[in-house]
Amino acid sequence: MNGCHPILAAFDPDLEEHSDWIARRFERLNGVCPQKITYEDAKQLNCPIDDWVAAWVWDLVPSTVDRVLYLSHVIVPVLPFGEIPTTDFGAVQSVVYHERRMMRSYPILDKAGMTYDTTLFLAHRRLRPMFDKMKTFHKEMKFNIAMNLAVRTVPNKETLPRLWNWSLWGLKSTDYTSAKCLNVKAENRAVVRSLLSAFRMVLREC
Repeated sequence: MNGCHPILAAFDPDLEEHSDWIARRFERLNGVCPQKITYEDAKQLNCPIDDWVAAWVWDLVPSTVDRVLYLSHVIVPVLPFGEIPTTDFGAVQSVVYHERRMMRSYPILDKAGMTYDTTLFLAHRRLRPMFDKMKTFHKEMKFNIAMNLAVRTVPNKETLPRLWNWSLWGLKSTDYTSAKCLNVKAENRAVVRSLLSAFRMVLREC
């Protein structure tokens, strides 16, 4: 993965079995096992045990790591990533429904013209000060909003192809056969568990 360190959020005990499977599948496809952020890891750092754990990513990876590929526990690897962009920050554009909801709440994001889906992102250690600053807002807003507000001023960022993080919701096209990852995020955790179980049955080879 040309020097990029993959890290998988696996802090939800109810999804531990699925997280182990995601890690194994990622390793089989990409030749490297992702570092898992466990419940205990998050607890030791005294950081929020939810999506906000991503803001502590630089506290969790070895000091020798310069670039990370962060994957939420709702990301299902399907195909190899191949060459990883060397941008300071990269993520796919949010699906329209979630994007409109964020923009209505924060007009400054509306002015930016788009928002990023933060369930999968690339980041360089140069952005650590940005991540550290985001931590102070974890009680005030959702992580995806804080991240989108923060990256507005990052000059070296890239919108990744949709196939890097294909959301099952809000996209009209069903042509996801070339997706590198499928995104099963849902408000209802039972739905997430059901979708992960279904994909484990479909993708039986790992």
